[in-house]
Amino acid sequence: MINPEIKEVYIPACAEHEGQRGVKVKLHWVCPVCGQPRGKIKKVRSYDGSLILFCDGWGNPCGHVDKYDDVIAEAKANGLNNPVAPDAASSKPLKVVKCKSCGAQITWIVTQNGRSMPCDFPAVKYQENRKGKSQIVTSDGRVVRADVITDDDKQTSLLEKIVDGEGYISHFATCPYANEHRRK
Repeated sequence: MINPEIKEVYIPACAEHEGQRGVKVKLHWVCPVCGQPRGKIKKVRSYDGSLILFCDGWGNPCGHVDKYDDVIAEAKANGLNNPVAPDAASSKPLKVVKCKSCGAQITWIVTQNGRSMPCDFPAVKYQENRKGKSQIVTSDGRVVRADVITDDDKQTSLLEKIVDGEGYISHFATCPYANEHRRK
């Protein structure tokens, strides 16, 4: 393989993407099976059984099929997609400001789609649940559907809830003036 072309594509981040979990990855633009060039990138729909995610797709002229799970594994291993350290991991503190409408403490997190999202501060513990009541933004920019775990849950529940991580509740879900700030 002599200097293969490198391309960036937007693909589902996981099988159950819920229409919103996508990720941009850089790939050597050759078929991992035979080394021939991959096909032309086109906009496609990925359906996870519940929602549609608009993303990139391609058909390889050689006939080999690139499955998104295999492409993600390739992207993790190819050295072109070094993850950017989240603010917490880089010891850079998050900037906390007040919401101009309701006065609540918020911070801005850049999602994996590259958009800045206002989030309630401080972070909460959550358990991922595709039917969860909250939309959580992790410090690395993933947006997940989850249930928030509180200290009350630990005391009143017979089963201990498993904490999947810490993240921030989207301020659009809690601000009484959120509709005034949504993009039209």
